[in-house]
Amino acid sequence: MTISKSDTKHLESNTTLYLEGKVPKDYVCCDCGAKGVKLWHDCYTHDKHQPLRCLPCTCSEQGKVRTPTEDGCSLYEEKRHMYRTAGMESNRWKQYNPDEGLPSDAVETKVWRNETDQIGWFVPAVPTEKNDAYWAYTAVPAEACEWWYNLPFSNTR
Repeated sequence: MTISKSDTKHLESNTTLYLEGKVPKDYVCCDCGAKGVKLWHDCYTHDKHQPLRCLPCTCSEQGKVRTPTEDGCSLYEEKRHMYRTAGMESNRWKQYNPDEGLPSDAVETKVWRNETDQIGWFVPAVPTEKNDAYWAYTAVPAEACEWWYNLPFSNTR
């Protein structure tokens, strides 16, 4: 197939707005209507016509707690309370529930929070170049990742 110069102009005008740092008009939370913020979608669906959710709505739907990191790029998972005993190797830790108290043989503790951009089964909703679907989680190009990372978590400051 041969593409003429006029066809190329049409293709260029059809490319996603994230390449220009803009947010598509249909990039809206299906639950609360939030616009211009990071959104997530179900990791098993890449279809354009699927529910997108903002941080609070995704956390609510997935039953998860996530806190934005200081740099605003990713999220902290729930705190994990860890301990070690005298008999454990130095790089081994066990998790405990602080509501049940610290195990009596604990000699060292720490609170661990992993960083992630996923919320349960939901992953960042990053539109494809034609804004006709969403990238698969492991296939998002670098410039599209950058676009998503530059979106705020909320419109409130």
